[in-house]
Parts: sequence; structure tokens; C-alpha cells
Amino acid sequence: MLKGHQKGELPLQKGDRIRVPRGTLIRTTNPSKPREYRSKVSRTVRVDHTLSGQSIVVAFKHPTRYIRGSMHWRDFYNICQNRGLDYPYQQEPPIDELLAMFKEAGIELEERDALGGKYQNVWLHLNNPSVRWAGSGGYWCEADINDVGKHPQLDIR
Repeated sequence: MLKGHQKGELPLQKGDRIRVPRGTLIRTTNPSKPREYRSKVSRTVRVDHTLSGQSIVVAFKHPTRYIRGSMHWRDFYNICQNRGLDYPYQQEPPIDELLAMFKEAGIELEERDALGGKYQNVWLHLNNPSVRWAGSGGYWCEADINDVGKHPQLDIR
């Protein structure tokens, strides 16, 4: 089960003026620029839209044990590969070992109540929410929502 933030949960919305500090990692669709680059100057832009980020349920915590979520073992393999971890299994992993491997590698797992507190979902955060704005030539530019800030003096809609 994939989940992102719901509309209105994020601190930045369409039309907000934000400050993108120097050194921020920017992703762009502009074919004449590198796909990702660091901003050389601070800039103020208007948010066109936000992307909600992604989290995924990797397991359910029963009072006595963990139960694997609906993820296929290849999804676990891809997550491990993207985070530079060895994946020692050729098929379905034992969920307790996999969660221990994530914790040992410093990958944060968040436990949230489900079914009225009877169980807990164990969530793995995949990517942060981000903001998008129209860059030069009308190509989209995007930055992590944690790397930018609302510009209070320029927030006039």
C-alpha cells in the first residue's frame, strides 16, 4: 500500500512564494540542463503544485510478531539496491530479518496504529514531498519541500 500526504497537509500550497536557497538540489525536465543540479544562486519562485511523496507499508505489527505486508520480494530487493544494502535472499525474505537489516542500516521505519490500535502498520518512507514551479522555457523545476522555505514578505496571492 503506497501512501503520500493528503491535499492540505503540506505547509506549502499552489500560489505560495518560496525561497530556494543557494546549493539546493533541483530536478528539472529541461533537456538542455542536467536532470539534477545544485542551485548556484538563491531564488524566489511561485509554487505551481506539490507532489505528496511516498511511503509504503512493509509489515504489520501483531502483538506477538510481524506479518509481511503486501509487498512482493522484488520490491524489497529494489529498496535494498537503491539504499546500497546487500539483499541475501533469492525469494521471499523472513520479515523479522529484513526489518532488523533496515534498522541496522539506519533506515527509519515508522509504526502507526491501524484497526483501532489492534495492529500497527510499519511504514517505510520512500521519498519526501516536493514542490514544483515553472522554470526557464516553461520546463518544470522541482525541489524537496524540506530544502525550501515560505517567503513571508512575498506571500501575496
